[in-house]
Amino acid sequence: MEKVAVFIDNGYFKIVQKDLNISVDYETFSDEIVGNKEHSERFRTYVYDCPPYQSNPSTPDEISMKSGFDSFKYNVSRCRRFEFRTGRLQIQRDEDGLPIKKKDGRLLVKQKGVDMMLGIDVAKLATTKQVQRIIIVAGDSDFVPAISAAKIEGVLVTLYYSPSGIIHDSLFEICDDRYHITKELLEKCKREKRIRN
Repeated sequence: MEKVAVFIDNGYFKIVQKDLNISVDYETFSDEIVGNKEHSERFRTYVYDCPPYQSNPSTPDEISMKSGFDSFKYNVSRCRRFEFRTGRLQIQRDEDGLPIKKKDGRLLVKQKGVDMMLGIDVAKLATTKQVQRIIIVAGDSDFVPAISAAKIEGVLVTLYYSPSGIIHDSLFEICDDRYHITKELLEKCKREKRIRN
């Protein structure tokens, strides 16, 4: 029986769901992309995300967003064979050290730690021979060295990505198999009651 690990960059996957206007059940989605249950078993799904930015004091919108994130994390963490990994947000600053703001006045923030955690987990599972296949739901080229290490260990790497979003050439090229995240795929995994994420 082939063991398969699924890695979801949730910052990326949230954008895909928003673009297609479909909120998915993460467990159903993971099992769907792993495929044939007679030949493949989902070892575990890893979800990587950061809590939303909180100013001091937090605004009502920030409190609401954090509550939604906490609820999402709580529910996903209780799915069968799931692990939630949390990074942090860092305020982006200009050359003078001042915070950069978006046009709407909100601070420009960037996820930190997520790519590193995902890469370490991919490399660790591959080198310890715990899985034979890895599925990545992402669009970022930062994962390329970890994927390269996994392939050296004989692990097959499958990429699921948005055909309408940005996908880095190096990520696309290094993966063994590549599939679009289509509306039809997400419809099969649609969540009846939306969990904010």
